[in-house]
Amino acid sequence: MSTASTRAVTTYGTRRVEVLGPTSARLVFRRELMGPLWIRGIFTKSFQALSGLASVSATVERYREPGVDFDLVFTWRLL
Repeated sequence: MSTASTRAVTTYGTRRVEVLGPTSARLVFRRELMGPLWIRGIFTKSFQALSGLASVSATVERYREPGVDFDLVFTWRLL
């Protein structure tokens, strides 16, 4: 992952974080430039690399066509 690719995913749309519990959170994306699968991959790998968590996973929820509005629910396992 490069700085340029990370910058590309963080300059468009609006985002909101909702804490769901001690090991889960929802990221709400609106008017996102890239689709949910690309964003899920970038954010999952970034969270895992930056946090050092053993396991991070994300599922797409509330997906609205054409792919610019969606939620990602992240869960992780603490070391």
